[in-house]
Amino acid sequence: MISRSLGPELGAPIGLLFAFANAIACALHTVGFSETMVDDVNDVRIIGAITVVILLCITFAGMAWEAKAQILFFIAIMLSLINYFVGTVIPPSVDKQAVGFFGYRGEYTSS
Repeated sequence: MISRSLGPELGAPIGLLFAFANAIACALHTVGFSETMVDDVNDVRIIGAITVVILLCITFAGMAWEAKAQILFFIAIMLSLINYFVGTVIPPSVDKQAVGFFGYRGEYTSS
């Protein structure tokens, strides 16, 4: 689309940069996902490799299957957002308060 609008001289470099940026973004998002799942470095590599293989299988399945997978990913993201907001109103335990998590407080404290 870009090469048809701007011509092949500008469209090709922009397309290559866009493809490269998407590849880097996929790698960074996979590492971020893996680090949130586990703490150990080797476990991050294992989860990352499994995630990349699953993404590769989705890519090989075709655009129709990828569009269906997008709906599942969207539902997972919405559930994680709901989980975050519910977690913010649950009072923290004594262990969490010991490390500095206090939750919401109604009273005003001045220093």
